[in-house]
Parts: sequence; structure tokens; C-alpha cells
Amino acid sequence: MIGRRPRIRRARGAGRALALVVATVASALDRRRVTVVSEVS
Repeated sequence: MIGRRPRIRRARGAGRALALVVATVASALDRRRVTVVSEVS
């Protein structure tokens, strides 16, 4: 159990970084979608 604690901490850090990447990609996709919609209309 004690040996697993560092893994949990690392997983938490990875989760935070992954969430940040997902948020960045999502915002980029939203921007692209907005530009495409404006171009179409």
C-alpha cells in the first residue's frame, strides 16, 4: 500500500495535465467550429 502512494500522486498530476490538454483541444475545436460556421454562413 505504501509503495502505491507515489503512483497515485503521479496519476493525479497526469490527470491534471491531461485535463489541461483536453481543455486546450476543446477550445481550439470550438474556435475552428466558429470560424467554419462563420465561413459557411
